[in-house]
Amino acid sequence: DEGQIYVKACHNATRKLLVCLLSRSNEKKLNLTTAGLDLSSGDSLDYGPRFVKPFSHDKIINELGSLYRNQSQWYLEGWTIAKDTSQPHINAFVSDSQPHRVGRLNSGEVSLAYGLIAKRRLQEGYNDHRYIPITMFSMSNFTVRILQIWHDKQNPKALQVRSSRIMDFKDGMQNNLDDWITILCWMTGEPVGDTKSGTQVVKVIEHEE
Repeated sequence: DEGQIYVKACHNATRKLLVCLLSRSNEKKLNLTTAGLDLSSGDSLDYGPRFVKPFSHDKIINELGSLYRNQSQWYLEGWTIAKDTSQPHINAFVSDSQPHRVGRLNSGEVSLAYGLIAKRRLQEGYNDHRYIPITMFSMSNFTVRILQIWHDKQNPKALQVRSSRIMDFKDGMQNNLDDWITILCWMTGEPVGDTKSGTQVVKVIEHEE
């Protein structure tokens, strides 16, 4: 259908980009809508659906005890799916040589999102879902941000993006333990939301030239 064709074509197009940082004009061509992501609640300023309920910050500290690994774990790459395979949610982990910039998306982040969404849309049993959400843990030079990227079947030629603030671990994980715990809460978060027949309408956010 139209959505399947769109995400597959955009994945192919973004893979061919010669730049690492996505330009405003390319964002507009791809019909990307971006909004902020509240790491405490999982809520967004775009008034759209909620897809993840982060694990309790206090509870995960109790679960961790005093066991912390070194920083090499930040270079994990891969993706996971929900335990309930009827849910289309995906967690993706990406390392990127392009430094993060506030208010700008890296082309690798967007290309990966299109690829995973296209994979879901083309898999049997998932294309009947209105929403396909990707929670992306994007890592670059000891900084991390969490992106929530989702495709709406009723707006098939667009992609919605929510971005957290950039979290800095250049001085080591122990010196920014609170952000590390927040990331763990999102990694272990519970997939939520009516992805099949949700009715939320996203607030349109105009791009600055």
